Amino acid sequence: MAKPIRLCLDDKGCNIQLVDAAGGTDTCGPLEPRTVSWVSRHNRIEKNSIAGPMGTGISSAGQMTTIIGNTIAGPLRDPATGAGIRLIGKNGIETTLVLGNSVSKVEVALNLLQNIQNLPATSFGAEIGFNDFTDYNTAVLVNGIAPAPYNLPSELSVSGLGNFWGTGCGVGLSASTVKNSDGTLNSFVTDSHPFNVPVARISRALLPSGCPPAPGLDQ
Repeated sequence: MAKPIRLCLDDKGCNIQLVDAAGGTDTCGPLEPRTVSWVSRHNRIEKNSIAGPMGTGISSAGQMTTIIGNTIAGPLRDPATGAGIRLIGKNGIETTLVLGNSVSKVEVALNLLQNIQNLPATSFGAEIGFNDFTDYNTAVLVNGIAPAPYNLPSELSVSGLGNFWGTGCGVGLSASTVKNSDGTLNSFVTDSHPFNVPVARISRALLPSGCPPAPGLDQ
């Protein structure tokens, strides 16, 4: 007997112990193959201390995830594949809040991975601000939709306040540390208002002013 109303993934879902008749041989009925993506929503990753060696400190592909107040200190087990914080695909890059985290002693501080499970990010909507990124070789590593490089304009300042990159106002997020996966430079990721002092553990009410934007950048 078919039970299409069950919306089973396979026939076992139509023969559940203590629910259906013992020894049942019911089926789900005609199956309609679909691509399924299991996405978490509204996760909050807060005030964790994550010490290396590690693969990646915090990685998120969920919808509306908040990553706040965490301390991540390397080293990475595999510098070629790991990162301090990684945002993945449509939900990771379009909807995540990354605020007030400290990331240090990692090869890659922040990784933006544009596509996963055929759910590509089509715009940058994440809010990434008030974080301290220090002791890295690559500040931001971006992965596009092969064969194209990452091409989403991505401003890492939130309401005119950015992040501390271990540098002064004259450098901020150095263009030489924003890279594609093949090692070439990527110009789509910017932080127009970086800080010149660590800010992750400073109360929002006491935050210093961010650095003024470099000439040629939008205010």
